[in-house]
Parts: sequence; C-alpha cells; structure tokens
Amino acid sequence: MTENRPKERWTLQQIGAAVSILIISAWSIVVFLIHAYSPLSGDTQELAFIGTVAIVSLLSLPFYLKRVKWSYLGGILVTILLVIGAIMTALNRAIFFSPSVHNIFAIVVYIAAFACLYFSVLSFRQLKSGSRRTTIIGICATILVFALIASLFLANQSLIRQFTVKSTIERTYNQLERIEELENKIEYLRQLGDIPSLTAGIVVDDYPVWIKGFGEQQEPETVYNIGSVTKPIIATGILQLQERGLISLDDEVSDHLPFQLVHPDYPDTPITIRMLLSHQSGLNHSTIPQETYFLAEDIIEWMGEKQGWTFAEHDSEMSLGEFLENYLVPDGLYYSADIWASVEPGTEFVYANSGYYLLRYIIESVTGQSIHQYLQENIFDPLSMTDTGLHFSDAPEKQAIPYLRLFGVLSKTNAELPTYDKVIGAGGIRSTVPDLAQFMVANLNNGQINGTQLVKPETVSLLHNQVVSSTAVTNMVSTGLGFDKLRDGPGRYWGYEYNMHGALGHHGGDFGCNNEWWFVDKDQGGYGVIMLTNVNTHKWDEALYFATYYKILTMLMDEAASRYDQRLSQGNKKINDH
Repeated sequence: MTENRPKERWTLQQIGAAVSILIISAWSIVVFLIHAYSPLSGDTQELAFIGTVAIVSLLSLPFYLKRVKWSYLGGILVTILLVIGAIMTALNRAIFFSPSVHNIFAIVVYIAAFACLYFSVLSFRQLKSGSRRTTIIGICATILVFALIASLFLANQSLIRQFTVKSTIERTYNQLERIEELENKIEYLRQLGDIPSLTAGIVVDDYPVWIKGFGEQQEPETVYNIGSVTKPIIATGILQLQERGLISLDDEVSDHLPFQLVHPDYPDTPITIRMLLSHQSGLNHSTIPQETYFLAEDIIEWMGEKQGWTFAEHDSEMSLGEFLENYLVPDGLYYSADIWASVEPGTEFVYANSGYYLLRYIIESVTGQSIHQYLQENIFDPLSMTDTGLHFSDAPEKQAIPYLRLFGVLSKTNAELPTYDKVIGAGGIRSTVPDLAQFMVANLNNGQINGTQLVKPETVSLLHNQVVSSTAVTNMVSTGLGFDKLRDGPGRYWGYEYNMHGALGHHGGDFGCNNEWWFVDKDQGGYGVIMLTNVNTHKWDEALYFATYYKILTMLMDEAASRYDQRLSQGNKKINDH
C-alpha cells in the first residue's frame, strides 16, 4: 500500500478528512456510552447503529492518517451510511429539537459527516491511483467489516438491552439510596425519567392517607386520561346490571346486539358477557380500524403529521353500534380476519379492547341511557367522584397536558399533544387521584363507602375473583372480571424490577398518559396506590424512563404496606397526612 502514500505535504482537504472522521469516531463512542450508561433516548437498534459507526470509523482512522487512497472510499461509504441511517431514523417523524447533550452531539456529527464526505472526495481525487487490486480489496474489506460489525450488534440486541437496563438501574438506585424522604425520592426519579407531571396517592382501608402532585401540574385534583383504568369501572357497571336482573354474565353477547357475534373458527361456541369481561372472547387485540374510530380527529391528524402513522379511513359520524357491526361481522366495511385470535372463546386469555366497547354498548342498550348518564348516576355520583368525566372540555383548567415521548434525529423530547377525547369503553374516562381513591375504597370495603353500597359484597368478590391465567403478560398472573392480578414478591416488568405485593387493579396507558390503580385486599381492610402521569412512550427499551417509573410505583406500594402495618399496630387508629 506504500504506492498510495504521497510524498508531498498534507493538503487542507486531507487534514479536513482526517479531522472529520476522528470527530465521527469520537462522537460515536461518546454517544454510545451516553446511551449505554444513561440511555435518555436510545433504543437497541440505535445503539447497534451507533456502535457500528464507532468501530468502522475508528478502524478507518489509521488509514486516513496514512493517506491510503482506497480508505477515502471507505470513509465515503461510512459517512453515506451514517447519513442514510439518520434519515431513516427520522423518516416520517417531525423534528422536535430540545437542548440536550445528545442533540448537541447529533448536530456536531452530522456536520462532521458532511465535512468528511466532502473532504474525502477531494482527497481521493488528489492522490495518485494505486493498484486497482489493492483498492478493490480495501473497499470490499471495509464493506465486509461494516456488515460484520452491524450484524453482530443487531444479533445481540437483547444483550445490549440487558446491559443498558442493568447499568441504568444500578446508577439510578445507587443515587436513590442517598435520598431520605419519599417525596424527594419521587421527585428525583420523576425528573430523571422526564415525566412532566405525576400525581400519586396511597389508600389504607377506607380513606386516602397521602396524595401529592409533582412536576409541572402539582394540584392533587389534576385530571388525567386514565386509559384502561376505565375497564374496572365499566366492569362494575355491568355487574350492577346483573344485580338488577337486567342481564346475566352468561348471556350470549349476541342477545344484546343488533347483530350476531360469532368466532369464524368456532361458530358453535357461544361468546358470553363473562368472556368479554375476562378477555376470553376470542377477540384479538386492537387493530388500526378500531383505534382510528375510537380516537379524536385531532390526535389522528397529529400522529399522521408528526409521526407518520397511517390510520384507516373511517366514518366519524357512524354510531358505536354501526361501527361494531361493520368491524365484527364478515363483509363489514372494517372487518378483517385478524380481529379474531386463533383460540376458542372461553379457553384462553387474549387482551381485547374491543370487548369493552361491546360491554359499553350493552350498558347503553339495556338501560336506554348514554354511557355518560349511566356512569354519572350509578358510579360517579354515589362515590362523590366530582372531578371525573368523559370530556376534556368538562374542566379544561384542571386537565393534565398530554405529552408523547418522541424519537428521531433531533427528537429526544416530550412533544405536547393536542387535547383529545376518546370513545368510552376500553378507555377514555378522565379522573383524578382523589376520585379514583373513592373507587378504590369501595373495592376495599365490600362495595361500600360512606354509607353508600355501590355493589353487593358478593358482587365485589365476583369482580375480584381471578378466572383465567394471563402468563403472556410478564407481570400478571391472572385476570378477573375487569380486575388484573399482579405477581406477589419481587419481579420484573419487561426487564424492569418492581414489587406490587400481588395487587388487584389495572394499568392504563394511552396517548399522553401512563397510569396505575392497584390495591391489596386483606382480611382486615387493605391498602393500595394510584399513580397518574401525562406522558407515554412506544419504546419499551427506553431504560431510564421505565426504570424510574416502576421504581416510583414500587416505592408507593411499599409505603402503602408500611402504613397499613402501622395502622394495624396502632389498633386501627387513623393515619393521615393528606
């Protein structure tokens, strides 16, 4: 390769090429370490890409310093791949710039990439041609090394993820041990996880003993979209109808619909209301037509423009009954085979939001009331849930501002979402920690609160009774009629450590929210926690967010258990800092 080493002095272009590829290699290593040890925004694919660029550019650097002509072609290839990778990362995503270490490094490397491309082309032209064979071997070796390293990184994404999760948890928890008060611990974790607003509460027996807000909106009465925490409320409404003799849980769902609900693979197996409640109907998880119909136009437009999401065409004027018929019946406008899971109704757990929209329809069909009227008269008013409703416009000054965690070239930030309503059923109710504490107290006290009997004690037992294993979800052991049961003792949720004491309740996630409502029912009373937040992310490998989120939840549940034990030791004397 000595024939490619010119004897003349370095040119400005050659210095520029060497400096720019040095910046790229140094940047890639630093950013990889930033993500690996404090992954504020990186996922495993991004880490694999950054790691590949780091190693290949570092290997190219000595050849640049020796001014080997074919190495410039390799450098051109690396920088082109870097730019293409950045474009692919940002494809169909809006760029929301926020000042951060990651974004500053990102700007530097893109400038360096274009500089390297420019100077490498000029340097390649300046040098005399060497052996064609050497050039071809060098270029092929560069491509081979790049492909090999990329393949190794991509093939070991799970190892990368385990490494980032472990390192993040260790660093976070080590720092946490130096902080004393619960409120200070929560605030530290909230800031670290970049959660704009968080409201949390602890319930012991028949009252909330602690409620506090953190972040931008600290008022305890801040109203959040509670997502699937709606499901236990809908389930309670259905069981009220059974108490009144208006329905039976073993009724065929079709008896209360204007169409026949039949699993195409098991046409002789009836689908009952009980199966809808426990996610055993054979219906599958959400599909695009379903999500499109149940979302407001504003959020559909925003997700399309900012995130490149594609939503199915739909008729927003169509009633819920009309949509369900067109969605669930063959030859319907929105019907597709994938709305059904390949399991027989009544045999297996398959989480299905559509089942709860059917339950909402049954409530309205049987009572002749809108879902808003029914819930208001039969659940919200009896429990004095004064800030709970179905629309953002009900109390706009109290509503939590929704955010979505965005990822892209310069999109490591929380982007404010448009305010929106969602069709009630699987989700969509808006509530507060104090109001949800009232609902929890009723569940901890045989359906009774302040002299009001929401449902009979035997109905509460029926709701809480676990009817099907749900081992497909890593933190759950079973599901009842709208109430899930979590593992007892230390465990992991998608790799993140937490302990939820075998609690009953539900998680609730949606655009702009991530929420928890869980309680432990004891022989003598019980305890529980509520945690509402106003940001969500679609990346399960965003280690820092989930490590902090589930640590807060675990600390709250441990504190609730401690206060419950304290109440027992004090002979049922009330303990209350709220």
